[in-house]
Amino acid sequence: MNKLISLTTLVLAAMFFVACESDAVDTANNSQQPSTAIENNGGATVPSKDMGDYHAPSTSSQYTDQEVMDLILRFEQERYDILTSSVPAVVIQGLNAAFPNATQVEWEYGGGIYEVEFEIDRREYEAYFDEQGNLMMYKVDMNYSEIPQVVKDAIYANYQGYNIDDVNMVVLPGGAKYYEVDIEDRNDRELAVIINEAGQIVDDFID
Repeated sequence: MNKLISLTTLVLAAMFFVACESDAVDTANNSQQPSTAIENNGGATVPSKDMGDYHAPSTSSQYTDQEVMDLILRFEQERYDILTSSVPAVVIQGLNAAFPNATQVEWEYGGGIYEVEFEIDRREYEAYFDEQGNLMMYKVDMNYSEIPQVVKDAIYANYQGYNIDDVNMVVLPGGAKYYEVDIEDRNDRELAVIINEAGQIVDDFID
């Protein structure tokens, strides 16, 4: 697809690049479950995951796309694992306020950004906080049935013949929502497709 690469696309691509290691693990786990091909009627499904309701807190609106991109790229260059005991109290408070009852919490730090991976009711999340505890953006594992119909329609219209492996919702600063749909063709070529709330394909790239 020949599309102009917008700044939002770069922010999303940076976020997914940062998350590539954990996504590789998720893909390996998901590969043990059968994928369902996109049906002719557009009603594609994937095996439903046993997860509780998802949390969708508001994100901070104080950052521009450019600032977020710069921070995430710096995080990627400097990231390292840290213990929860090393995370400032204000960041812990930010996590607890946005995502109560988070379990299996794991932290990384780099370039002024705290990345945290965790679960709530068997649902996986990944969130980014600044040093003041502001929630910048986050990614949450979704069931295919939970995403908007316009997003499903976009996948059906543009990627027939693919299997749907995984779906995530990404919420950027200011609350803009995007959906990352991981798909695979019959030759095992994997793509990550990014679609906005209006059903417009923002980008796709080899996963």
